[in-house]
Amino acid sequence: MSVLALKLSIFDEALTIPIAFVIHDRKFEAVHYEFCQELRRHLKASSQVVLVTDGEASIVSAFKQSFTQWVLVPDPQVSGSL
Repeated sequence: MSVLALKLSIFDEALTIPIAFVIHDRKFEAVHYEFCQELRRHLKASSQVVLVTDGEASIVSAFKQSFTQWVLVPDPQVSGSL
């Protein structure tokens, strides 16, 4: 399963809310790409989005192809990110 969550840093508690899920058997780029395309159809995100990822190649590639203006950064708590 892959989860997209929104971190609301404007609040003192910095709430994190899951906003989208994809359930998959394997981490194929095609699955993540389709996930990104669905997000594009439903999200009205600006170009000022920072996406923190664990660095898994297929999801990084899918997001880079689908959201070219988003900034992808490695999660400092995950070794080997990006």
